[in-house]
Amino acid sequence: MNRNSVVATVKAICTADLEHGVTSSGEAISYIEIFEIPTIKRKIGISSNGYWCSCDSTIREINGNGECRVLFQLLEIPIRNLVETIKAGLGRRNLPEKLLLTFPFDEIVVPALDSSWKDLALKWLEDGYPTNDEIDYILSGKDKQNSFWLKKHQERLGEFFGI
Repeated sequence: MNRNSVVATVKAICTADLEHGVTSSGEAISYIEIFEIPTIKRKIGISSNGYWCSCDSTIREINGNGECRVLFQLLEIPIRNLVETIKAGLGRRNLPEKLLLTFPFDEIVVPALDSSWKDLALKWLEDGYPTNDEIDYILSGKDKQNSFWLKKHQERLGEFFGI
């Protein structure tokens, strides 16, 4: 689903349930809550702009502008439990599970690997969260001659290149 599809889906199914708030810059915004993290009193939802968002006193859209750090605390939840929590939240809102694919998992894991949250990000990877090239690059020590990087590159491209 692209962002336009997310917007259309949320508006078609959840218009009556949209909550209203403001962004950190004071702009009005609407969102639908999908689940809550009770330990930190933060709601996670989808904004009327089609982005996943973090909602406490303000609403922060996770749209590539560095706001993903507010979601680092999700790393404290085992990845499979988090996935089930998101699926359950989508189900309560009658939203398709396919929206799970738009959740910013990579946007949480990648910067966390270069932060004090690294151990929790690594736990997600150990528990089966799939890597991508960016994650593999970080795990290789950002060295494309590292044996880990070369092995992952071989796995990804070897069959295609016939080697």
